[in-house]
Amino acid sequence: MYYVLLLFTSLLYAGNFVSGKFLIPHASPLTINDLRWLIAVILLIPLVWWREKRIFPDKRAVVYLILMGLTGVTLFNVFTYLALNFTSPDNVGLLSALNPISIALASFVFLRERINFWQFVGMFLSLVGVVVVIPHGQWHRLAALRLNVGDLLMLAAVVTWGIFAVVGRKAMQYVSPYMSTLWGAIFGVIVMLPFDIPRFRVVNPDASFW
Repeated sequence: MYYVLLLFTSLLYAGNFVSGKFLIPHASPLTINDLRWLIAVILLIPLVWWREKRIFPDKRAVVYLILMGLTGVTLFNVFTYLALNFTSPDNVGLLSALNPISIALASFVFLRERINFWQFVGMFLSLVGVVVVIPHGQWHRLAALRLNVGDLLMLAAVVTWGIFAVVGRKAMQYVSPYMSTLWGAIFGVIVMLPFDIPRFRVVNPDASFW
């Protein structure tokens, strides 16, 4: 069941990359990120209340929730939408296939978790997949391969996602996945708003934008 949920998560993120490319002409990466997470917060509050009959988290989780907001909500998404200014959704999606490697390495560094054989196999397959697809299977193109700014920004997003996954596991020692998602979103929006409000602007917010 958990593997099905993880596969479904990957499918949803694929939609995020594609829809993000359509949103870029309408607003800045920061504004897009603020708007989408404000919508998420509005939807999550009644869900969390219905599931848990409370809104506020255990105070022991607050630092981890703030870090979740900073990494997974703010930096990961801002880096992703910035990357979409310079590269294609295909490249962004392919580079996001490195997320499992980032998570495993972050777990090893920060949680001292050992990487087992099958995890090594999975990491290797993820890396091979990226290496094969980006040059379209033409190995000689790897020698001339140059990552553009968008690709480098997406690699930065991958690094922040690994840290986010580790911090999220720590937070969920004290709160549920529902609560951690809600407050990660709230703290992420709080971090972004002061930077976004002075430059907040949406160009041609038509039906497809919303």
